[in-house]
Amino acid sequence: MEQLNERLATVRAPTLVIAGALDPTGRARAETVADGIPAARLAVIAAAGHAPHFETPSDFRSLTLDFLKEDSARMSAA
Repeated sequence: MEQLNERLATVRAPTLVIAGALDPTGRARAETVADGIPAARLAVIAAAGHAPHFETPSDFRSLTLDFLKEDSARMSAA
């Protein structure tokens, strides 16, 4: 897979990066992605590994919906 880390800084959209704490490799990659995107936020789910959306769907869903609500409120205020 082509590495695109050098292009992360060009992302201007608010971004939520979610990782599982039990997946050290995936978490490290998620940290790299979140650090590379100017408006990114990293959320780490303690009880999840490589697939937090399958392993802890309610946590994943809550994080995602909260992020989308924040972004929607931010856009409404602008």
